[in-house]
Amino acid sequence: MKYMNIYNRTVDLLNDNKRLETIAQYRGVLEDYPLDKSKRDSDEKKKLDEKLMQSDNLEYNKDKAGKSLHIKSNNYKKINSEENYTIYINTMLRNTDKMLRLMIEEFDKRELPYKIDAKFFDNSNIYQRTINGRINMDVPLENLPRYIEVFDKIGKENPDIKKNCANLPLLAGVIDNWLGITVSSTYLLNVEMVQKVFNEAMIGWFNTNESDNLDTYYKNPDFIEFFKNSLKIEAEVNNLVSPEKICFSNNTKELFMEQDASKTDTINSNTTAKQYIK
Repeated sequence: MKYMNIYNRTVDLLNDNKRLETIAQYRGVLEDYPLDKSKRDSDEKKKLDEKLMQSDNLEYNKDKAGKSLHIKSNNYKKINSEENYTIYINTMLRNTDKMLRLMIEEFDKRELPYKIDAKFFDNSNIYQRTINGRINMDVPLENLPRYIEVFDKIGKENPDIKKNCANLPLLAGVIDNWLGITVSSTYLLNVEMVQKVFNEAMIGWFNTNESDNLDTYYKNPDFIEFFKNSLKIEAEVNNLVSPEKICFSNNTKELFMEQDASKTDTINSNTTAKQYIK
């Protein structure tokens, strides 16, 4: 897989009018959490617990209430690359234990380092101002395609997990309707930018479209197009995010193209990423 394949597969806010309408409807980036009424699968929980306890390749810790889990492979080192990404997977609660186990198994096979955070609590509020994803992990630029290949394999072999994933962060890029991807350091900055642009767009819209009202404007395709164009202009001006895909930084595409063009093997004979070699 090439880096530009990932770039081209990623559906951005600017390509998704439904997400733009959601922001307009709630007048801001209010993350959308459908309430998950499922329960953890006891058999899969047991398998995951056994995997965690028996593996010599990782360390883990849980909070006292069992609501969150943090897993780190022994070959994981603090990421130090030009650009780091966060992958989000918002699995149903019933699928989370299995998804974690499959991720660990596949990463271990490829000797890919990982640091995974997972949540097992039910969301009591449908709408919460937090970033959405039951499972998230930081991934370096180096070897990013190899991580995506793992998720492609898991999704293909486990369609129930993939098709039942819930909504992802509104400003994340989305791959195949179930993987969220953002530049780790810029998500909250993007939220600020989109909120600012939306506020200005709404004021400008009502100043020139007095017949529209708060109950209908977000359904108006002309307003959505106006909002979208305002975002593109702001992205070009602030030089922080890409005006093509604001889930990425303004140099992501160039970095991806350089990675594809380099034809340099970033993996050593032990298939360990360079930044994890002492």
